[in-house]
Amino acid sequence: MEFTVVALRNLLNTYSVDDVKEILNTFKSISNHETNEINDVECFLHDKAINFENMAWATTHLVFVELEKPVLVGYFSFENRPLKMTKKNFEKLSNNQKKKLLKYGRREENFIEINSYLIGQLGKNYNLDDSIKQEVTGNKLLTIAYQMLVDIVKVVNVKYVWIECEDNEKILKFYQDFGFNLIENYQGDNELNVLIMKIE
Repeated sequence: MEFTVVALRNLLNTYSVDDVKEILNTFKSISNHETNEINDVECFLHDKAINFENMAWATTHLVFVELEKPVLVGYFSFENRPLKMTKKNFEKLSNNQKKKLLKYGRREENFIEINSYLIGQLGKNYNLDDSIKQEVTGNKLLTIAYQMLVDIVKVVNVKYVWIECEDNEKILKFYQDFGFNLIENYQGDNELNVLIMKIE
């Protein structure tokens, strides 16, 4: 199955906002098992992605497969956002972690800043036929996103990518199996776990 990645910005430059929203609204994520609420990944794409794109807060990339017509199978978004840690939190890290992060970061008065990209969102569309759903994996979507970052850092020199995620064993394992490292004893502003990976 061949994937095509289209920047949301390009869709907005080509089609009306209503037409773009219609495409985005074909995306459905898995509801929260405990509360049955719509997942944040779906809320972002439906309610925030266009505004974030227009304000240059995040860039969203849509992943399609070509069937009788293009079908949205997933998406991801990037933010050019440094990972900031208070000195207090930084001191909780192992000496090895501190050394690695400071190699491409800097100390400020009250915090440490590591120049990096954030993968703010990564989502698979579950509103698909089963045969397509099986072909579209989180690992494939993350690989596409990571490969795009590898190409970007050839132009803009950034050494790390980071993500935030809930304290969920399955999600943590997914990112760690890909190569992200959990920053031990540290949670971001949203009280989410933070994982980081060197872009190589």
